[in-house]
Amino acid sequence: LFQERDESATKSLEAALKEDPTSNYLKTHLAYQYAKGDNVNESIRLLEEVIAAKPDDLEALFLYARILATKNEFDKSKATFLKILDLPEVKQDMDKRAEVSFILSSIYIERG
Repeated sequence: LFQERDESATKSLEAALKEDPTSNYLKTHLAYQYAKGDNVNESIRLLEEVIAAKPDDLEALFLYARILATKNEFDKSKATFLKILDLPEVKQDMDKRAEVSFILSSIYIERG
């Protein structure tokens, strides 16, 4: 799911977030870096902040749902993917709907 963490990118994002602590963009990208390393709980915390501030942030929701799935938190992951499917920008984009639906079906299969 996630490639190896880029320490340089992580440090740059952390520094930028100190300068702009309300940036959802920076929080989301830092959360991605954390997810690639061993700081998944911090990744989830950052994404929950972003989603609380902007509940329809597709990038944050998608990353959040995928991280939850990797942690076997399937109910939360499924609920998040279902929320994503209800977003207007996803409803209007067949490719995005297909991608989310595929991942969601994988969760159902994995759960048995």
